[in-house]
This record gives sequence, structure tokens and C-alpha cells, in this order.
Amino acid sequence: MKENRKQILMVFNEIPYPPVHGGSLRVLNLLKELSKYYEVTLLTLPNKRGNFDLKELEKVCKVILAPCFVEEFFKKPRFISYFTRAAYFKFERLFSPFKSKLVMNHNYQAFCLNKALKKILNEKKFYYIQAEHSYLGNAVDEIKSKAVKILDFHNVHSYMKNNPREISLIRKYERVLASKFDLAICCSEIDKKRLESLGYKKILVVPNGADTEYFRKVPYSKPSSLLFVGDMTYWPNKEGINYFFNEVYPLLSPDIRINLIGKYKREDFNEKRKLKNVRFLGFVEDIRPYLIGSVFICPLLNGGGTRLKILTAFSSGVPVVSTSKGAEGIEYKDNVNILIADDPESFAKRIIELLNEPKKTDRIRKNSRRLAESKYKWGKIVKKYCQELEQMKNEKE
Repeated sequence: MKENRKQILMVFNEIPYPPVHGGSLRVLNLLKELSKYYEVTLLTLPNKRGNFDLKELEKVCKVILAPCFVEEFFKKPRFISYFTRAAYFKFERLFSPFKSKLVMNHNYQAFCLNKALKKILNEKKFYYIQAEHSYLGNAVDEIKSKAVKILDFHNVHSYMKNNPREISLIRKYERVLASKFDLAICCSEIDKKRLESLGYKKILVVPNGADTEYFRKVPYSKPSSLLFVGDMTYWPNKEGINYFFNEVYPLLSPDIRINLIGKYKREDFNEKRKLKNVRFLGFVEDIRPYLIGSVFICPLLNGGGTRLKILTAFSSGVPVVSTSKGAEGIEYKDNVNILIADDPESFAKRIIELLNEPKKTDRIRKNSRRLAESKYKWGKIVKKYCQELEQMKNEKE
């Protein structure tokens, strides 16, 4: 019976429904699938604007909203994390005792979640406590509990930075957490090797997946447009879109329609929004209509984890052109289930191939759908994860 199922507590810094970026999409699908095996509770924070509806989320889990403690937080040394990053680096020597705790920008969120978590654990016991994102490690790392403590690395952040000082500080933070969690999970074998280099001993790869049933309903139509989906306020996506328009777009016909779905700042793309046949659509409830008749592009130059956007396209049977960085962590085969291009000329050429060569396009898209079905169904991924969790819990006991 449901009442007798083991308890798992997920800790996340935002309400993941509706999912507006890859992180919230991963968490939402983990919640849905874990609820088939466990009684799931989500500890999270209210959205900044306060406009949220928990009805859909409460169908799969219990939701606890952590209160905010602004005044109490600012009494503690951690308030320094409210400074701009530049100011923090300027004063880093002065505050060196707190480096490992301050290196991420989410300390206030972790502080609020930690305070709420302590109260929850006084009233209820959990078998597992899972923090989503390494920057929420502070919320869970020093909690005293018999539960298996799990840290989900959506990205290994120290491998996403270019500034040597940032890399050093974040790497120290990630190393500190290694001894404070029973298990680390990550999205790919590449990230697993990175975590091993940081001192993590028990690591499971829990790859990103896709809702293959939901996207099966996308009808196929010969591609005539391009589509990008992603949060364009997130710097790897913003950088990738700028690269595409600055380097690849001039090599394409201006008659090709380009749709971009996801959050963005108008001032970041003022000139690009004026281009012929280019539409920045913002958030949309259902992306499936835009997948029809599209070539999916992923022109990323940086980033971590794996791109849920590509797995979504695979599930829909939509052909994809990506950089090798954009497809990192996915078990693809170039020219079999995806086309990879790492320079502007090749990227433009491969887009044109998919728009003009129906037989090749059909082969690529069908193979990508098969790959999604065989390796990236959320149900299969989480079922395996649950089996590994139970084995680990038994070993700990």
C-alpha cells in the first residue's frame, strides 16, 4: 500500500511545474517516476513572482514551500554572497574562511531550505534525501540523519567556467561536498569521471531522459524551418544563439523560418529579433506544434550535463544538427541519428542537407527516435535508479 512505501525527500530551489528550463524538466520527471516507487515529498521555494499553481505537482508528490528568512540570513557571514561576483572576488581574502560556502550564488536559497529541512526532519523520517543541483549542497550537507544523502549534479560547474579564479573556488566547494554525501548522481559518464577527479567515491549515472509517449504524437512533416528550445538567459544557451546568428545564419537563406522558444531578455537580442523570419517566442505551454516541420538546432559551445532539448527532439522524430559540445553525454552516432558540426560552414551545410535531402532526413530522424526509445525513456532510467538506491540502502544498513 502507498502508506507503507519508503519516503524520499527532494530538495529543489524552485517549483518545477511548469518546467521552464532543463533543470526543472529533469526534476519534474524524476518526481513523476519516483512517485511510482516511493512516497515523494518536494521541499522547494516559492517562485519569485509568487504566481504558481501546485495542483499538477501535488498529483505526484507532497509539496512543502520553505519560508524565507531574509533578516536572519543577513545577520550571518553568508550575506556576503549577495554581493556581485566581482565584489566578492575583490574581498575574497578578507572572507577566506567562508570561501567554500560562498562560492555559489544560491546561498540564500540553501539557507532557507536548510532551515525548513531541519524542522521537517524533527517531525518525519526519510529513507533518502536528495538535493537537486550542487549549489544546494549547503542545504543538506550538514544535516544529521540516518537517511541516504544524495547530491544530483545537473552540471559539474567547475568544468563550465573560463575564469581560473572561479574554477578554483567552485572546485574547492565541490570537493568539500564529496565527503558529506553518501551518493552523487550525474547525467553522463563524462560527468562521472569529472566527479571522480574531485574525490567522489559512490557515483551513479542517472541520465536525462524524455517523455517518449508524449512526444510520439508529433506528426512528421518535411522540414522547412529551424527550431531552438532553451532558456536564453542561461549563459551557454545565450552564447550558443549569438554564435549561431553571428556565424551560421549569414550562410543560410534568409527565407528559412527560425523559431526560438524559451525565456530571454529582449535587450540581449534586439537586433536579432528584427531579422527576417526570426521569431523569439518566449515560454510556450506546448512545444509540439513547433516541432512539426522543423530541423532542431543545438549550437552550444559550452555547458554541462546533457541537453534535454536534444532528447526531446529525438523523441519527436525531429532531425537534429548540433555541435559536439551540445550533444555531449548523449550516446549518439554522427550521421546515424544526429548530424554534428563544429564550425559555422559545416553547421550551415548540415542544416541545408536536412532541409533538401528527404531520404537522409528520414533516416536520421527515425534512428534518433529509436535511440530515445531504447536508452532515454524516463521510466526505464528511474526504475534502474530505484533498484540501485535500494541496493545502496541495504549496504548502509
